[in-house]
Amino acid sequence: MATKFTQKGITLLEVLVGFVIFTASLVAILDYVGSQIFHVHRSAEYLQRMQRVYQTSGYADPQAVLRTAATGHEGRFDWDIYVSEMGSIEKRDTTLFLKRYDYSLTEAGNTLTWSVIRLE
Repeated sequence: MATKFTQKGITLLEVLVGFVIFTASLVAILDYVGSQIFHVHRSAEYLQRMQRVYQTSGYADPQAVLRTAATGHEGRFDWDIYVSEMGSIEKRDTTLFLKRYDYSLTEAGNTLTWSVIRLE
């Protein structure tokens, strides 16, 4: 007569396979979180530099020559601002100027450019 063998508990092989799967998934999650933290830090740095460039552009005199340029260097970033007057509008006792602001932010050969048109 053959006796039926029943297993009670789990084997060492099952424990090792479960540990390997758990470790691999933990490493993948930590790698993903680490890269996201890096990208958040990097984008915050870019945002801070762009805000500084935008704030600096506010010093452009509305009565200035048609095209003004401001350049600077801060940390790894080089920035340029070009302000050009596109026209003017007479409104009651005031004259409003239509201006175009061209911004350029460069880091390690990568350039980000954008334009803003404002009525001042």
